[in-house]
Amino acid sequence: MENETADFQIEDDDYYPKSHLSIFEKLWGKGFLSPGGPEEISEILSGIDLKNKRILDIGCGMGGIDLLLIQKYGAAEVVGIDVEAPVLEKAKLYALEAGLNKSIQFKLVEPGPLSFDDVSFDVVFSKDALLHISDKPMLFSEIFRVLKPEGLFVAGDWLRGEYKELSEQMALFNKLSDEEFDMVTLKDYESKLMKSGFSDIVLRDRHNWYLGVAERELKRIQGPLKDEIIETAGLQSYEDDWLLFWQVLVNTLTSGEFRPAHIKATKDP
Repeated sequence: MENETADFQIEDDDYYPKSHLSIFEKLWGKGFLSPGGPEEISEILSGIDLKNKRILDIGCGMGGIDLLLIQKYGAAEVVGIDVEAPVLEKAKLYALEAGLNKSIQFKLVEPGPLSFDDVSFDVVFSKDALLHISDKPMLFSEIFRVLKPEGLFVAGDWLRGEYKELSEQMALFNKLSDEEFDMVTLKDYESKLMKSGFSDIVLRDRHNWYLGVAERELKRIQGPLKDEIIETAGLQSYEDDWLLFWQVLVNTLTSGEFRPAHIKATKDP
């Protein structure tokens, strides 16, 4: 598999173990590694024309979104990059099954600047992946660099509220995620995008929507999916990585400390 260079490596073991991928798909849909499925992609892309565009998808996961970008939204070409080989194996298989393997490229990436030419994409897209990247100024500068003039950065990302000190539940949320998430506030996100050169920046808080989704997911984890998770991952993993994590997730959403958002920004001509 071809290796590219990019500064968003998830270190150590895979964040999404291969054995767990089928459970994630039962929660979120075939080829999806984040909440909301095709309906949430439609929300993110509302009012955006992707016809005949060349798109970079950062953190493409199992490629379900990339198939949609071609099939539903008319993109000409999608390049999906991710740090984990198991999810890319699934993505390549799904693209081949859909007959889209010539329109979609999937690349395994390693730390470092994006190894794409300047002004080489019409749109840079990402869904719930950029929270893994701590150096936001570098990331946004790289996205700006590879976008064509009038190009768009469009994303869903996990952000945080305007708190100064962590609550007990938010501290536990960070611990359960291995301190791996780097979430900034909406104001910080906007400021860093502006400093990277972006304009027409719009951030849309999706906290209320995701609270309802997470509550429904928790019920499925406690009920229909419980036995499968235990069989696949073991009882300890079920209790810590699934049940407790989702309980804490709901609590941090309820308190407003965890605030997912949609982002749209433009590179001026």
